[in-house]
Amino acid sequence: MLQIDKEMEKSWEIAKIIFPYEKMKPPQKKIIQSILSSSNPSLISSQIGVGKTAALLSSLLALKKPEEKVVIFVRTKAQINVFLRELSNIYKHL
Repeated sequence: MLQIDKEMEKSWEIAKIIFPYEKMKPPQKKIIQSILSSSNPSLISSQIGVGKTAALLSSLLALKKPEEKVVIFVRTKAQINVFLRELSNIYKHL
């Protein structure tokens, strides 16, 4: 159990570095912590403008191992544009 806590703490520190904005909103912090602490699939639901995409990408990139790929499926081109914009913000931030 202690090892899992240390791994989550390390991933949390990485997610905070990756996160592309100066301040993290409380719902974003909750989303990131929820993703990092779970080994099960998650469903993220929240109001528009909360920052779900930035929180999700920060979490996934913090957990991703070098040999792994992240695949994201969306229903519309507009939705993929949101992911691409946030991913671009992350890379500019780093």
